[in-house]
Amino acid sequence: MFKTKMCMAIIGLTFATIANAVPSLVTSRLSLGGNDYYDWGDFGSQFTIVSSGTSILSDDGLQAIVGNPSGQFQRLNQGSGWVGNFALGDELLWTNFTVGPMSITFAAPVYGAGAQIQRNSFGAFTATIRFYDSADSLLTSFALGGNSNSNQDNSAIFLGGLDTAPMIKRIEYSVDNVTQDFAINQINIVTGPAPIPEPASLALLGIGLAGLGLTRRRRRA
Repeated sequence: MFKTKMCMAIIGLTFATIANAVPSLVTSRLSLGGNDYYDWGDFGSQFTIVSSGTSILSDDGLQAIVGNPSGQFQRLNQGSGWVGNFALGDELLWTNFTVGPMSITFAAPVYGAGAQIQRNSFGAFTATIRFYDSADSLLTSFALGGNSNSNQDNSAIFLGGLDTAPMIKRIEYSVDNVTQDFAINQINIVTGPAPIPEPASLALLGIGLAGLGLTRRRRRA
């Protein structure tokens, strides 16, 4: 009985750990595994001015609101309005010579979100993403170094995060500690189902289940 209770406690602790996890850093679109996205082309043709507070629908219909306390946004395309290192033809959202931060607030919390980002001046830079929950509390933040250039070769860094539960209500992007303007391309999001728990949690769960099975076998013997 004691061993059974101990195993159940381990299982409970495992799932509590998963539920209380914070987003982990994701640095590639493939690793994020998004099942939905926001297409900035929905804001209009290139050079369209987008007001802070404008809403947009994802491909699957999840509303989000883009915000910029420093001013407006502008819609640009890589290769014409924007000469950078996104993929040629990418539709971008630019902070329009203002420093942001750029916020994207989702109508419902998501598991993960991310996009590629580039500073509007060439050279090394540091981009930051912050994740907030439904209570507008900071879950975590990540900073990632990048290199801004004009190669238009899809080498712009990808900066995102993924959680084990739908906790992310808002994300914020900024560059060089909110001192530089920047652009991002398509935002991919993860709305479900829940991602597989991290290997360490799975191993702990496996140990608990194995111990429970061993206890039962000993009783039968």
